Amino acid sequence: MSNQLVPPGSECSGESHDQDAVWVTLVRVLPPDDIIIESLLRSQEIPYRIERNPISQIPLSVGPFAEAVIMVPQAYESEARSLLEPVPQQGDTETLEGE
Repeated sequence: MSNQLVPPGSECSGESHDQDAVWVTLVRVLPPDDIIIESLLRSQEIPYRIERNPISQIPLSVGPFAEAVIMVPQAYESEARSLLEPVPQQGDTETLEGE
């Protein structure tokens, strides 16, 4: 996990936040996971930033070139991480109780 000051980027939640906030890396993902995580964060009103490394010569990013780094302010890190935890399925809880 890296902590860093991030200048305002083009891909971030629409809310304005303290420019001196420390942003932490929440996760590094490939599409379409980036869109799903962005929707989760937006639905819970958690500020986020997404860093992508577009290559102008290639119109479509695939494989490692499509990696997105999703960041949140340090103050929201635990809340954001809890959103990404898997939800136990009904069959999973029965298996745990039966053991």
